[in-house]
Amino acid sequence: FDRIRDLLLANPYRRFPVYQGELDNVLGYVTHIDLLNAMSSKHGSIAKLVREVYFVPETVRAIDVLKQLQTSRAGLAIVVREQGSVAGLVTIEDLVEELVGEIFSEHEPRVERIRELPDGSILVDASLGVHELNRELGLELPIGPRWSTLAGLAIALHGSLPRPGTRVRLEDGIELEVVDATPRRVRAIKLRRPAVEVAKSDA
Repeated sequence: FDRIRDLLLANPYRRFPVYQGELDNVLGYVTHIDLLNAMSSKHGSIAKLVREVYFVPETVRAIDVLKQLQTSRAGLAIVVREQGSVAGLVTIEDLVEELVGEIFSEHEPRVERIRELPDGSILVDASLGVHELNRELGLELPIGPRWSTLAGLAIALHGSLPRPGTRVRLEDGIELEVVDATPRRVRAIKLRRPAVEVAKSDA
């Protein structure tokens, strides 16, 4: 349990998938509370702490996964590819932030979520809702059934979670460049309007 305690202290995560042999063989997940309680009592094994995990395909809608997790009172779901291999995981927090935008504490400092850069491009917090961004900038970015944020739009256009430096272009010529992302989330995107549109707005 000493190794697990070190892991808990070094990471802010509250849930940990449990697998056997290969990463694709996920048995369930454990919570940090269960692990800490087990370490305090100094008895028991991880096997007794494993909770049931839900498996969902990559193509399922975020809102459907959220409803399933809420109904089952589960904290996360394992996302699997068509072939059955594990693509990753999503938590309730991930789903809520994707659907309604990033959740901030009232104690966190307010940050600028839309900022125009000297070259005319616009740096945007990727968790910003597409509807809000359209309203603020006078754009007509599409809102689809599987996304509502700028990050979700970029992922949908790219076909998978894009890495920093990835660029995607919409039909109207607007370009989205991912400038900050983790293996699980797109954080910031640089938006570039078509050159003609920029020239008109400056006129």
